[in-house]
Amino acid sequence: MKKETPSTATKRKKALIIAGAIAGLYVVSLVIPGIYPFTRFPLYAAKCGHSPVIAYQLAGRSYITPQNKQYGPNYLVAEYFCTEGEAQAAGYSKSSVDGF
Repeated sequence: MKKETPSTATKRKKALIIAGAIAGLYVVSLVIPGIYPFTRFPLYAAKCGHSPVIAYQLAGRSYITPQNKQYGPNYLVAEYFCTEGEAQAAGYSKSSVDGF
């Protein structure tokens, strides 16, 4: 195995520190109100294999699907689900308004 030079070791250490800091900030952002809906969206898209169903708690419990014109994460998101069935089982109903 090739021995690392001091400058290579220093660069590697700095890269690991930066990567750790970014990962730490991302983990913290998953629980900060107002930010977590945006950071959780890609996790659910990956988990579901498609865009998730988005649930809101505005004057009731409703959800929207990716076909809705107003679909997308925002600070009002309460939860994400992979299917409409999961959202309904959690007590949400499909929004009757094309927006919410």
